[in-house]
Amino acid sequence: MKTSIFLTLVACMAPVAIAAQERGVRFEENPSWVEVLAKARADGKYIFMDCYAVWCGPCKTLDKEVFSKNDVGDIYNERFINVKYDMEKGEGARLKEKYGVSAYPTLLFIDAKNEEVVHRTIGARDVKHFLEQADVAGNASNNLQGARKQYEENEGSLESLEKYLEALAPAGMRGEQERVTATYLEKLPDEKWLDEKHWQLLERYLRDPLSAPLQRVFDRRQFFARALGADRVDKKLSSSLQAASLAFLDRKEDADERFDEARYEALLHLVLSVEDAIAPACAVQLLAAGSAHRRDFPGMISAVRDALKYNMVQGKLRPVFCMTYLIKLLKCTDNAVLKEGAALADEIIAITGEDYTRASYHEIKAMILEAAGDTDGAREAREKGHAHMRSPARVTR
Repeated sequence: MKTSIFLTLVACMAPVAIAAQERGVRFEENPSWVEVLAKARADGKYIFMDCYAVWCGPCKTLDKEVFSKNDVGDIYNERFINVKYDMEKGEGARLKEKYGVSAYPTLLFIDAKNEEVVHRTIGARDVKHFLEQADVAGNASNNLQGARKQYEENEGSLESLEKYLEALAPAGMRGEQERVTATYLEKLPDEKWLDEKHWQLLERYLRDPLSAPLQRVFDRRQFFARALGADRVDKKLSSSLQAASLAFLDRKEDADERFDEARYEALLHLVLSVEDAIAPACAVQLLAAGSAHRRDFPGMISAVRDALKYNMVQGKLRPVFCMTYLIKLLKCTDNAVLKEGAALADEIIAITGEDYTRASYHEIKAMILEAAGDTDGAREAREKGHAHMRSPARVTR
């Protein structure tokens, strides 16, 4: 009798448990796109597409911490046809090309009638964000497509521009944000840029020191400094120079293929010609990058030495900067230059306080010496690196 009651209770509870598990977002995974379009058209709903890759950590976080939640599931299951595609295989690879997916996770809201994206967001945001984006996507005036249309129809309107910029933000479309902001500001006389609302647009969205608006600020720096404050103007211009220069500090294997020669020359000319506190550091960063690109390894070593001598690269950036260019020496075939690189590694080790970082430099030095054929020197460098890792932690001042 007790067994019978227990089985009855289990049978009654099972549907409840299953229902609870299904109350998150119900996705079809890697389905036929033709069938998805047909279903969305028949139901009169937008498609919500989770574009992921199997190796993507944030994608898994999104599944676990957002799409599993009941309140998110209630909204998305009611309003959208929810699908997810692995962008690196099958139908997903084709859709990646179709919709220009370049980051994971990318989340698309698509109108099945014309297969156009009406809204998009990028990254593993929180529950609140996705509840808000569901509302925005369904609003033809506020979603990305609607905001773009209003901006194009009312290009002279600050209100339409701000709405479009707001819709671009979650989409991760920084390049488009900068383009439309620059287009808007270029039509205004300098005096209008002094309005707080216009200067805030420049501060927030313009990052490229070679863009026409920021070039105008460089050219009339004193005019803007007197009106807005030198600290504020200096901060904006210096940060733009620094970010643009650091973009050439590229550690990827295909860096040479993506090296923009014209941009490099224009940026180097700018940092060598403007009066700015950050300009010398930017110049040495660019000179090191240019030398590495040309395989001018002695010139690269010289630029790194100058950066250290005049303390031009500081804080957390210094280890990244130095290690990047020491590692690039592994492409050098001149043993004399490689030995010079190993000597440079010693100079950096001597002024580095943190044991883990010193150990990393010893390992890089060992790799350089191996490339030069000095196996004994490489072994000694590694032994010193291991000794640093075994030593008690030190407090550096």
